[in-house]
Parts: sequence; structure tokens; C-alpha cells
Amino acid sequence: MALTTQAPRDSFATDQRRFGSVSGSMSKWVQKVVGSGYHEYRGDRAWLPAINVYEGPSRYAVVVDLGGVRGEEIQLHTENGMLLLSGQRPTPVPPETGEPGRDIRIHLMEIDHGPFCRSIELPPDADENKIAASYRCGFLWVLIPKKQ
Repeated sequence: MALTTQAPRDSFATDQRRFGSVSGSMSKWVQKVVGSGYHEYRGDRAWLPAINVYEGPSRYAVVVDLGGVRGEEIQLHTENGMLLLSGQRPTPVPPETGEPGRDIRIHLMEIDHGPFCRSIELPPDADENKIAASYRCGFLWVLIPKKQ
């Protein structure tokens, strides 16, 4: 996992925010037409990992659900008052099923894989220079101290 305080502008993350609402609207429309069993296949587009944000007296804590992602695949940095997270989750590969050499058919695919990105606006009292992160059991924990 790489943590830096400055990075070049990532047009990928900007595009994801810009087109996220259109994609969400289309997904809802397709779900109405096809039914509740529909799950959007993202292909090579970025997916958004789920997050929780907490606040305590002296710091904020952000936890990101990144099951199946290796720590070295996670990039985390701050830029212009934003916490930016990106990386890659590999496609889950099933263990050998049936006869060796036979194709496997996918009946249901709900686990997002491929590139991901997420951005969080930092509060004005966040101390960007003291942010710490750790990754364990599929969760990325980002601790953001408040300025004194």
C-alpha cells in the first residue's frame, strides 16, 4: 500500500465522478426492466468500494471494504483537500470444477473486480500530514487526526 501526500491529477477519478450518476440512473432503469436479479457487470470500468466514516474527539476514521485486494495494489493519497483511493481487485478465479480443460459457465457474478476508485472530501480540521493507514482482514483503515 502506498501513501503519499501529493499526486498528479487523476483524470480517471474525475471521469468516474462525472459519469457515476448517469451510470447509476441507467442501472436503476435496467433493474426495473429486467428485474431484481440484475447486477450490473462493470467490465473494465471502475467500481466503488463501500466505506464507513467515523468521527471521534481527536480523529476521523475511514474504513473501506476491499476484500480480495492485496495491500500493495492500493494507492492512497491526498490532493486539494481530498482523500483519494484507487487500485485493482483481480477477478475471482474458481477452483478447478468438473473435468480439467472444460469451460466454466458463469451463472451469477455480483463481486466487483477490476479497477476501483473512491474519493472523500477531508473536513477542514483534518491534519493531512499525519494520516495513517493499515490494511487487515480485507478492510483498509485510514486514521485522520484532527488539527490541534
